[in-house]
Amino acid sequence: MDAIPNSSAMDAAAGGGGPTARVLPWLVGTQPDQVLRYITDLAGRITTIAGIVDQIGDAGGTLRKAWTSGSASDGAIAKVQATIRTFQQIVQAVETLQAETVAVATALRLAQNAYRSVVSSVNPTVAALLSNVHTQGLARSLAVSTTNGLASFVSSTKATLDTLATVRLMAVVTALATIAKELESLLSDGAAGTTGGSTPAMITEHIGLDGSGADRAPTVRA
Repeated sequence: MDAIPNSSAMDAAAGGGGPTARVLPWLVGTQPDQVLRYITDLAGRITTIAGIVDQIGDAGGTLRKAWTSGSASDGAIAKVQATIRTFQQIVQAVETLQAETVAVATALRLAQNAYRSVVSSVNPTVAALLSNVHTQGLARSLAVSTTNGLASFVSSTKATLDTLATVRLMAVVTALATIAKELESLLSDGAAGTTGGSTPAMITEHIGLDGSGADRAPTVRA
């Protein structure tokens, strides 16, 4: 967040519970562009993985032709098909998340702009009221009520972003990691051998996983 306005009078009038303490830290620590870059990058990776999964689906068809009967053949084909169906569901989930994340990033920008506008206009008024002993009570009331309004709006935006980043996005990434391991198992067993043993590694690379099997979602600071 750039161009942070002076809120010293509001902070003083609110007894340390003004905008600087209650609202500004999260607005400064969370950037809309960072949030959008993350979900856009994830959607791009999903598109790349889709091509790889299509190849595996084609390999499943080849497998059916070469290995036409038996419970082992049916089990291998069913496993490949189930994995592909799950991946397709994840693609739909990511598309929904992308639209929701754009809306949250827009709300975050609005919150940052609202903070700038409100504090810039209210802080001088509070400073003027504080300078007169007869209006100091009014200054405190104005500072507290304005801070409460800003904090309420920002908290709502933060709660939505927390849910997206720490719950739903991580659930999608974890599911992708599970699929990568499942495909690796299928390929190592020779169930889809025509795709080549490097496919799971390619999927893992495109997901962007670290060694623990979890992607790095954008940090949401309290």
